[in-house]
Amino acid sequence: SPPQALVDAGMAFGVRFAYEGGRCTGPGDCHAAYKEYGHFLGCKKLGDFPPVQSEPRFPDGVSYSLPSAGLCSGAPSGSPGCTHSVERAGSVAMEELEGPQGAARFWTPGESDEANAAKVQAVDEAFRRVVGGDSERPADPACDFDFAAFYRGSLAVV
Repeated sequence: SPPQALVDAGMAFGVRFAYEGGRCTGPGDCHAAYKEYGHFLGCKKLGDFPPVQSEPRFPDGVSYSLPSAGLCSGAPSGSPGCTHSVERAGSVAMEELEGPQGAARFWTPGESDEANAAKVQAVDEAFRRVVGGDSERPADPACDFDFAAFYRGSLAVV
């Protein structure tokens, strides 16, 4: 559940912050944003703000950030310290995706939208084998981050 301050700004997701070694590296002042909104989950539609040096080519791709400070056990309440929980569903080994030909065959070409869509499909199929059953994975939550609504007031970007 998103923090109420974020909901009041019209969003379920805030900016997708980057993390290195568990430390938030931005963009902007992570601490000020978390103070303003609570420990929100962040999202970024690939190609949107914040920019990166080399944007991966995955049509309709979205990346997410989950701050450890908002992690709680049980159902998330939306309070500043309880915005998300995690349930382990399984894992897929890279070797299973890459096959006997290795990484170069699976990951090349990286600039092709069609080849990258096939990679996503391969991961989905491998994950279904791991968790069992023929059901599709749940739909990804809609990324509704709004730059103008988020960076207002004390967080305004000049």
